[in-house]
Amino acid sequence: MQILSLGSDIRTNRETQVASAFINAPEIKVWDMLNRFMINDGIAVTNRQVGDGILVTDWITRYQEVFWGSDEPVARHRFRLKLLNAERPN
Repeated sequence: MQILSLGSDIRTNRETQVASAFINAPEIKVWDMLNRFMINDGIAVTNRQVGDGILVTDWITRYQEVFWGSDEPVARHRFRLKLLNAERPN
């Protein structure tokens, strides 16, 4: 799991189904970081509800090269991010 660019203001919790990042920054700055991350990585966003703190990505398909250079899909993922205003744990 890659969480933006990790720095001293970001702490991660890596679990199989529910991963979380605790970011010490104003909400508008976090939205800006997420938007830049999605654009830079070419990830399409299908649902953005800023008021509710929800961002949903389009399906991301990973391909593997097979016989004679053709690609075959091997995995598909879709992500739902929920921004919460919470105290950063120690």
